[in-house]
Amino acid sequence: MAIIQRAKGAVQIAGAAGTAGRAKGAVQITGAAGAVISSHPTTVARGETGVIIGIVGASASQGSATITYGGESCTITTYPGTSGNLLITIPSDIDLLYKEETYSFVYTDDDTSTDTSNSTADFTPATGRQFIDLVSPVYSDDAYACYNYEGTPAPVTGDQIEINETTDSESIPITVLPDSAVTLDSMPTVQNTYDVQLLRAATGVRSATWTVTLTVDEDTVSIGDRRRNHNIPYSHMTHSMFNKYK
Repeated sequence: MAIIQRAKGAVQIAGAAGTAGRAKGAVQITGAAGAVISSHPTTVARGETGVIIGIVGASASQGSATITYGGESCTITTYPGTSGNLLITIPSDIDLLYKEETYSFVYTDDDTSTDTSNSTADFTPATGRQFIDLVSPVYSDDAYACYNYEGTPAPVTGDQIEINETTDSESIPITVLPDSAVTLDSMPTVQNTYDVQLLRAATGVRSATWTVTLTVDEDTVSIGDRRRNHNIPYSHMTHSMFNKYK
């Protein structure tokens, strides 16, 4: 199994703290008298569109109506009036950890009456993406996804790495270990890339994306970034290799 290294560190970007609105279980719904979220999915993905939220007793027109998921604002694309299916989009830059808690949908409109409804859903990466909970992550060695990460503080246990499930050109399955080591299921034969993000457990805020590029020549795979390349001989990139390249 080939061991792959991430590119030069990502710059952490500002965002709304993902800890807001993370309470599990029942949700307070603020809206028109008796407004209730009557149906909702049990799982939603980052950036998902056309998410169907059933609503009963809402205001006749959208007005200032809003809906949040885990405290993060979502976009309403279709408003049903007093009852029907609300269609929303989950933001692609949403600042929430994956599956750490079951996050809640909260609907708000012009009225102040309240009702209580259980409207929670698990949060997953988008199709084609995966995540790993980090345990004692290594970020200073060449064979680890967190190598040379420039955000502060350094990655810690409980943070998460989000990464492609496969490389782009050859669809080689990618595995991430809890210490942040990245491995491939087979040797690349042409140039491949994959994208990585770091999610902070303390805040839920995600880093900017960095891209790892693998460039293959006759006997080496170059793992490149904006600053330097690492040339790894094929003989050192075996299917069983899980330790960092030396």
